[in-house]
Amino acid sequence: MEKYTKRELIGQKLLVGFEGPVNEDHVKELIQKYKVGGFILYRNNYDSYYEMISLIKKLKELNRVNKIPLFICVDQENGIVNRLPSEFHRIKNALASSICSTDVIKEVGDITAEILSRSGINMNLEPVLDIYDENISKSIGNRCFGRTSKEVIKNTRIIIESHKENNVVPIIKHYPGLRKVRVDTHILLPSIKSIEEEDLKPFNTLMSEGVPGVLLSHIKVKDKDKLPVSLSRKVQDEIKENYNGITVTDDLKMRSVRYRYGWIKTAKLALEAGNDIIMFNYPTKKEEKVINTFYNMYKKYSDEITNSALKIIELKKQYHVSDDDFIELSVDEINEYNDRIDKVDEIIIKKNS
Repeated sequence: MEKYTKRELIGQKLLVGFEGPVNEDHVKELIQKYKVGGFILYRNNYDSYYEMISLIKKLKELNRVNKIPLFICVDQENGIVNRLPSEFHRIKNALASSICSTDVIKEVGDITAEILSRSGINMNLEPVLDIYDENISKSIGNRCFGRTSKEVIKNTRIIIESHKENNVVPIIKHYPGLRKVRVDTHILLPSIKSIEEEDLKPFNTLMSEGVPGVLLSHIKVKDKDKLPVSLSRKVQDEIKENYNGITVTDDLKMRSVRYRYGWIKTAKLALEAGNDIIMFNYPTKKEEKVINTFYNMYKKYSDEITNSALKIIELKKQYHVSDDDFIELSVDEINEYNDRIDKVDEIIIKKNS
């Protein structure tokens, strides 16, 4: 087995972001000094497809001095959560497509995964496995793939397969399901009494089928732990009793946890809980403090950190993650994808009318 340093092992657990256009000095330090395992990109990081491609190529180029390739990650759900630049037409939301035929949902999944793969993106925080409820938080609502666990399983299974076929790692979310949540977890920390079996069914089913990763939400379940699921050791242990994939925290920058526990304590709790990947989009100075805090915690959690890192490295191999040059989409190819998007959107609109 190849030997890895403490920095490399801890680095694999870090999925980090940054605000606005790339600051090359800062990003270079994250990659070459701190050996981060991946970057989560948002629309404020680029305006055009050219800028997005230039950014991704720069990240990959900077990482070529390291042994382990980078995850380049987005949360491209289509609908309201859209990370593709304006050159691409927007695909209708998951709830609208959920009542269409499997062929339509397959086309949605194929278009999404193909565009990401050809653009150098190899991980997507998608699909959403939450079940739609008429009282569900508006921040989740039309991002759901169905109104029952059966619908959600059938539809998201198709989306997952499209991603796998294109070597884009799909990460299901938001465990354990936000159907009964009425507030936006970006802002407030919701609390429910217990997890209902119906909400867990999509997660348990797809995890048993080998989906590579699951994202844990910032939601407190009273009969489980006083900490939210994303920071709970008890919940993490329950998940890993029967699941060998990776666990990912929702973004630790979200106010629901950051305001309650503070920047550094939130990150510390995320490591102590046993999450495989810890995602945060912190300001530079706080980011460095978090990473140095993890170094200080390494001795106590070295076995767990090593196991997580090796699991992540193996996943990167399985999905052929690479920092090599890639050929991005041409203008003609973007137009062809827009034609496909327009056609599938037309079908979705007709079905919903």
